Amino acid sequence: MADSAAPAPDLTVGVAASAIRNGSSLLGRVGDDEVLLAREGDRFFAVGAHCTHYHGALADGLIVDGTVRCPLHHACFSLTTGEALRAPALDPIACWKVERRGDTVFVREKHTESKPSFSAFWISAMGMSSAAPEYSRLKPSFTFRIPAT
Repeated sequence: MADSAAPAPDLTVGVAASAIRNGSSLLGRVGDDEVLLAREGDRFFAVGAHCTHYHGALADGLIVDGTVRCPLHHACFSLTTGEALRAPALDPIACWKVERRGDTVFVREKHTESKPSFSAFWISAMGMSSAAPEYSRLKPSFTFRIPAT
C-alpha cells in the first residue's frame, strides 16, 4: 500500500509564515534531516523532529512557553537551545538557524553542537550514580565546580 501522505516541504526554500499558526508547528526537511518548524508569536524556531528518548514525533507534541513537549512520554525540549528540560529525555535535539524575509520563513544551516570544555571538572552529587551509570547523565540536584589549575 502506497503512503498517501504528502512529502515534507523543503524548509530551505521557504514557507509562508502565515501557514504556521501561533503555538503550532510544521514538519519539514532540511537536506536529509526531518525538522520541526515551530511558531510562538512572531518568533520561529527550527529543531529536530524527533524526541531523543524514544523517537517520538515532536510534530504531534505541544508548543508551550518556548518548549516542545513529546506526545509519548512528555519529555520537554527548549525551542531556543534544543536542551532536554524534562525527563525522560536526556540528550538535546538539534537546532537550525531560522531567517524571516517578509512573510517567508527559511530554515538554514544546523547550529554546531557545543563541545565540552575540559578546562574544569564537574562533580555531580547523585545518590544512585554508582549503582546505575545511566543516571549519571541526569541533571544533578547540586554541582561543585573545581577549576583546573
